[in-house]
Amino acid sequence: MPMNDVYCSDQFDNLHIKSSSEGTVVTGPCCNTIGHAVNPRSFDYLTDPYLLRIRQDTAKNQRSPACANCWNHEDAGGLSRRLNGRNDPTKYQGIGIRKLDYTTQNICNLACVHCSPFSSSLWAKLLDDQSLNQEESYYDKISMLRDLDLGKIEHIHITGGEPLMTKEHVKLLGMIRDRDRLNQITLSYNTNCTVMPDPEVIDLWRQVIKVNLIASIDAIGPAAEIIRWPCEWSHVDRVVRDMAELRTRSLPNLTISLNVSVANYNFLELPDIVDWVNSIDPNIFINWQLVNQEHMHPSSLPLVHWHQSRAVTNCHPGLTEWYKSFEDESNRSELHWWTTTNWLDRLDRQRGHDWRSVLRAARPT
Repeated sequence: MPMNDVYCSDQFDNLHIKSSSEGTVVTGPCCNTIGHAVNPRSFDYLTDPYLLRIRQDTAKNQRSPACANCWNHEDAGGLSRRLNGRNDPTKYQGIGIRKLDYTTQNICNLACVHCSPFSSSLWAKLLDDQSLNQEESYYDKISMLRDLDLGKIEHIHITGGEPLMTKEHVKLLGMIRDRDRLNQITLSYNTNCTVMPDPEVIDLWRQVIKVNLIASIDAIGPAAEIIRWPCEWSHVDRVVRDMAELRTRSLPNLTISLNVSVANYNFLELPDIVDWVNSIDPNIFINWQLVNQEHMHPSSLPLVHWHQSRAVTNCHPGLTEWYKSFEDESNRSELHWWTTTNWLDRLDRQRGHDWRSVLRAARPT
């Protein structure tokens, strides 16, 4: 498969596996794609019709609809997962599972403003949503992986929910260890940084080549406590610094990076994140990722704040190209901002917060 304008290595060597809201197993090329439900007892990575269709679109140099998240990110000037993957020096090595994205159950202790019950058990509890049945599909996921050819697997990415609150990832890593592959794996996690790994997890991490903890941080201080409720920023800050200390003290194969969900409500908070990261380690990599909800697109900030957008996008090299999305008038929508503020006001009434006094997006300049 030669490189072309829409090539993505994940379509040929990566598998994402997660649970659906109906309790079935869902697969796709990566955790950013729109997946589809499969029969875990008969799934075949090489011949699955959904994955085949995505690969065929790419072979024709056509954008696959399943990969809309990356296309939207790139069209906004961001660096998508696809573009990061194109830098993979291994490039195309044929079709086969070399990387795995694994989404654990929705167990999570936060109810972030841009999240949902599917990814947060706290959200499910608050909304009294009893329709989710991820427990059964958890066993189906593990059983399905046991039947797949993982003899060439090199990288596992684990997300949730909050994966460090579950034992699901421990079971997965134990299965890889039993196949004598753990010492050939690089590992990464998305984490909300409210949980430190226990000794069993740290012992497993010592057996892999490298572990990258990707901290989900969308603001710092009181703004973080609004956006990623009910976190305590002092605790999150302490966990990140303890992780950095763990790396220095006893786990040299550990790295830390950040994933920031960028939206209209937190766009003006981004320079504070950069300053905070620099206070810990200026070498920490920051990935800026657009929130998927259209009404939360950062370009729908009130016009009174638009003069600040250039300064914000200049605060970090990864944001520089985003400025062009602000220059595109088609992205501007007062209705989107109104929808966002209504949602935040509703959350304030439920949580006893006052986002308008905390987030810069609501303040007059």
